[in-house]
Amino acid sequence: MRTLSTAEKIDRKMRDRLAAQAVEVIDEGWKHAGHGATGHFALRVVSPRFEGVSRLDRNRMVFSALSEEMSGAIHALSVQALTPAEAAGSSGRHERCS
Repeated sequence: MRTLSTAEKIDRKMRDRLAAQAVEVIDEGWKHAGHGATGHFALRVVSPRFEGVSRLDRNRMVFSALSEEMSGAIHALSVQALTPAEAAGSSGRHERCS
């Protein structure tokens, strides 16, 4: 069986643990080439579970779901956590989420 990449693990956990409708994971490790940093990611996640939840608590939900990866493979993670209504009203990267 093939081992999942960190990006695939992030995607899977967002869908499984937060019922995400859309997930976009970008490996930003290339930005840190030259100083040996790996595990830098940007995450955009859309979930109905974020309804009525503050932005801080949304981030806490994401980091809690990824606690195993945060203690190992993920060195840095930027998070954009949106409700479906917020995602529908936002411009930019939403079209690339799947």
